[in-house]
Amino acid sequence: MNKQERIQTIQTIRKRMKPVRMVSACFAAIGFLILFLTDQPIWSIFLIVFALILFGISSRKEGLEICRITNMKQAKRWIQLSYVASFVLISIAMTLITIPHVADVSDSHMFYWYLASSVIIIMIVAVETNLDHRVRQADPEQPLSNEYR
Repeated sequence: MNKQERIQTIQTIRKRMKPVRMVSACFAAIGFLILFLTDQPIWSIFLIVFALILFGISSRKEGLEICRITNMKQAKRWIQLSYVASFVLISIAMTLITIPHVADVSDSHMFYWYLASSVIIIMIVAVETNLDHRVRQADPEQPLSNEYR
C-alpha cells in the first residue's frame, strides 16, 4: 500500500471513530461545567472518568486499526506507543485540572496546578511529534499525523 492509500485508509478509520470521540468530548465538557459551576464534584468526576474511558477505548481501536496498515513490526510498536502515550498524558492533564476543584486547593496554589497542566499539554505535543518521526523512520511509507489530519 502506498502512502496516498494509507492516508485515505487512516482518514476513513478516523472518520469512523469521530462520533465516539465527540461523545467523549461532550461528556468531558459537561463534567467540567458541573465541576466548575456546582458543589457536586462526584457527578463531574463520574462524567470525566466515563469520557476518559470512551476516549481510551476509541483510541485503542484506532491505534490497532492503523497498525494493520503497516507490515513493519517496529512501526506497529511505535504507533501503539503513540496512542498509549497520548491517552496517558491526556488523562494526567484532565486529572491535574480536576484535582484543585475537588480538593479545595487555595487560590494561591491554583497557578501551580494550571502551570503543571500546561506543561503536560506541551509534553503531549512533543511526545506525539517525536513518536511520529520514529514511526516514519521505521516505515518510510507511513504518513505523519499532520498529513492525514
